[in-house]
Amino acid sequence: MSRNILYKQIKGWIKGVLDTVQLPMPMKQRSTGINMSYNFLENFISFNPTRLIQSHKELPVSISFKAFVQALTLHELGHSLDRDALYASIPKSYHIYQIKKAHPYSERSKNIELFQWDIEDHEMNYVFEETAWRNAQSLNQTHRIVDPKIMDVVEFYSLLTYTAEYNRDLLVHHRLKVTTTEPVAV
Repeated sequence: MSRNILYKQIKGWIKGVLDTVQLPMPMKQRSTGINMSYNFLENFISFNPTRLIQSHKELPVSISFKAFVQALTLHELGHSLDRDALYASIPKSYHIYQIKKAHPYSERSKNIELFQWDIEDHEMNYVFEETAWRNAQSLNQTHRIVDPKIMDVVEFYSLLTYTAEYNRDLLVHHRLKVTTTEPVAV
């Protein structure tokens, strides 16, 4: 199958999910390092067919490519259902962005007050991811687009991409807490 045909097929699967759940929104094909993304400011879903194909191949389990794309589409729609919370997070997200911009990781990872912002950023993003997956599971339960076991697998491996960096930073944070805590007098 040619690349253009496959890309059109991917776009068709995404549109099919949008139509089925009756949440129409624009789709944009983008060449980023991200499979799919929901832009809550402009209310559209972007997708990278090349990255979708690659990440599907990287899964350690065998599931259909169509179901993988559909599950990720439901996840992005899950973010759209949480749009108000995403809007509300803008001031805090911007504040964290400014701190990170002013202080490189190498500096933040040596200062517990600065590094706390990295942890808060991870926690906020993880809550958004979990919420989007809960919303996706609910949409899927209602519309029965993807086998629930496949939804669970895609959710698990998707969340793993967030937990790797988060766990690394939790270890750094723990080290900072231990080294900055005053010894207890006996």
